[in-house]
Amino acid sequence: MNLILTISIGQRPWTKLTIPLMKKYAEKHGYEFKLISDKFTSEKNAKEHKCSIYQLLDTYDRILYLDDTCIIHPKCPDLFNLVSENLLGVLIESPTFFELTQTLKNACMTYNGFYDDKDIRWFNSGVMVISRQHKEMFLPSKFYLVNGFFDQAYFNATRIKNNIEIYDLTEKYNYLGSMIRKNKNLFDIKNDIFIYHLTRSTGNRIEVAKKLYLKVINE
Repeated sequence: MNLILTISIGQRPWTKLTIPLMKKYAEKHGYEFKLISDKFTSEKNAKEHKCSIYQLLDTYDRILYLDDTCIIHPKCPDLFNLVSENLLGVLIESPTFFELTQTLKNACMTYNGFYDDKDIRWFNSGVMVISRQHKEMFLPSKFYLVNGFFDQAYFNATRIKNNIEIYDLTEKYNYLGSMIRKNKNLFDIKNDIFIYHLTRSTGNRIEVAKKLYLKVINE
């Protein structure tokens, strides 16, 4: 049994656009959809809710996790078919995408107490295709701020600790805010992007969400 999961903590106005698209995606492919919501107390607390995945993997075989800032195209293919069950499906950000090798080292030392420079791949945790065998990566823990990252630092460290191999989803399935912001006309973005991720670097997320929503439902 598979699940499409998002977590939305506090007042998040763009979710009026993003969550309905997630629900339609789940319905189209025959999967359950779950929204975890709560009152906002702190950014760290909000991020720690992602560890709910640990318990959910007792019930579900596989989970597609999407940040509530993700706009998923109605034509997005079934990512569970794209990513093999033994692999963690994520967007690799380092070292050529962004230089985050030192951040990964700091995260590993903070949470694992060791660092192995044989694997310097840093991934974005906003879109993740997860299987039950990856459960230990989401073991509930206190999060620390590592070079500006909470959950992303923790999951990158525990991925290495548990020796989990990854499948690069590429920007096609996690088109980050930094890339969105570079496009003056959002409608000129190539049509093979299936998930737009409105990270903080996007700019005005609600306004961009409205434009991208119209883009995907009309393609």
